[in-house]
Amino acid sequence: CMCACSGVRPPFFTLQRTGLDKVTRNLVPGSIGNICNWDDPELNAFALPDGTIVLVGTKYPGNIGSVARAMWNMGLDHLRLARPVCAIDEESRRLARSGDAVLARARVHRSLQAALRGIRLTVGTTAKTGGYRRRAQTPRIMAPQIVAQAARQKVAIVFGPEDTGLVDQDLRLCHM
Repeated sequence: CMCACSGVRPPFFTLQRTGLDKVTRNLVPGSIGNICNWDDPELNAFALPDGTIVLVGTKYPGNIGSVARAMWNMGLDHLRLARPVCAIDEESRRLARSGDAVLARARVHRSLQAALRGIRLTVGTTAKTGGYRRRAQTPRIMAPQIVAQAARQKVAIVFGPEDTGLVDQDLRLCHM
């Protein structure tokens, strides 16, 4: 989840996939929460239709599938894998379930730099402190900024390997 919710999934909105390219979004009244100012038309409940998720150095195929499933559920279609240690396999497809279309479109790149080509704003994620992470902020603070930028340019959210997260070298390629 992209919020500071300690693993508890907040009911911000419901999302129904009605086809590969058509997404119907229905807000649940009274359950929006306060990550974004949802009344602002530029910061609607789900404004990352062209958003890209980049996984760096993924080690377990099942995690690729799980990410694809989460992306599909949230209406995201663009997955890029930067220097993955594993490949998309049967476990990936099994865990992706309805997100198999996201897996089919996933692109593999030899480096994070290559995976970020064409992206105008990159957002790195980390749970660590120190080093190049001094300017790190919580998802609750970052979400409005990311959504606002996504209305004007291509945005990617970058996640590091399961065991180490993004290293400083990768974080230096991120704008936020």
